[in-house]
Amino acid sequence: MSTRIAVRYRDVLVDPDGQVAGHDAGATLVRRLLRVFPGSVLVGDGPRRCDGFDVLPLEFLDASDTVVINMDVVDSAAVWRTLARSGTARPGTEPRVMNFVWWTTSQFTHPVDRACLGLSCALFPTFANSERTATEVREIVGQWTVQQLAEQARIGWVNLGIRLEHVHPRHEPDVPVVLYPAIWLSERKQPQVFVDVVERVHKRVPLRVEARLVESHLVSEDAMRLSRHDWVWLGPLTASRDDYWEALSHTTAFLA
Repeated sequence: MSTRIAVRYRDVLVDPDGQVAGHDAGATLVRRLLRVFPGSVLVGDGPRRCDGFDVLPLEFLDASDTVVINMDVVDSAAVWRTLARSGTARPGTEPRVMNFVWWTTSQFTHPVDRACLGLSCALFPTFANSERTATEVREIVGQWTVQQLAEQARIGWVNLGIRLEHVHPRHEPDVPVVLYPAIWLSERKQPQVFVDVVERVHKRVPLRVEARLVESHLVSEDAMRLSRHDWVWLGPLTASRDDYWEALSHTTAFLA
């Protein structure tokens, strides 16, 4: 019996043409998973036929032959319980859920969130996007769960890497270009630390800062303050992946 993959990411958007919309990391990873596993399903409001994949509600999945890759790791236990209550699993089988930790764990600061994250990663096989993230997950599991669960945790990782066919030839700019490392100016991204560093460097070395932001942050007060520097350029996200890689080919440094 073949196994079907279902990808769950609650912030994903599917456009009217039936394609996963957006250029943020989450949307990009969803597209990659759907491409890596042909015939896979995207969990969401539906049912709906899309371009190369189907969208189905969680309750509609066949729990006997489906593995849910959950990108919203904290609520994996709720995903498992929903599948278990759906009645689609054959006798002797249980729902199968796998965590995909593709973000930094530091975003979870509240004890409840960190405890839920630790419990989820102890209960379900967990895949991390880097060795560092996997190490952080193991530490959280060890700190926030009982020993019996922590010892049974299955945590793996791999560097996701890049697709080499996207790479463009290098073009050194006349003035060094430093790229802001995010598409948001939220506090967790520590934009003030970035500004403090580049301001100190700018006093010694001519440079140009480029920041490509989502629309809501592009018109924020923080963005307005940053744009007052004549050596800072703020703009919208690139229209396509190819435009993004073209912009990177003219970038000197990436400060994070």
